[in-house]
Amino acid sequence: MKKEEQTRLINEQWSIIRDREAKLSSMDYKNTKNGEAERVGQPLPYDPMEIYNINQNYRKDINDAYDEIARLEAIEIEPDEEEIE
Repeated sequence: MKKEEQTRLINEQWSIIRDREAKLSSMDYKNTKNGEAERVGQPLPYDPMEIYNINQNYRKDINDAYDEIARLEAIEIEPDEEEIE
């Protein structure tokens, strides 16, 4: 694997991580609204199990991306043709 390809693949994984972290943050709103409703005895506006499952999927994606970054970083890089000469 060439350095450019490795860098591109690692950057793709970082994009996944940033995306899923942003989505996790956006789920905080639903948790807050559920908490407010619960405190005043109102029905929950969002299904807690659905929120939990979505969050778990986002966390799994993040962990998988970190694992893939570690795997990619461990790959030995092919020397450039210029370096061989």
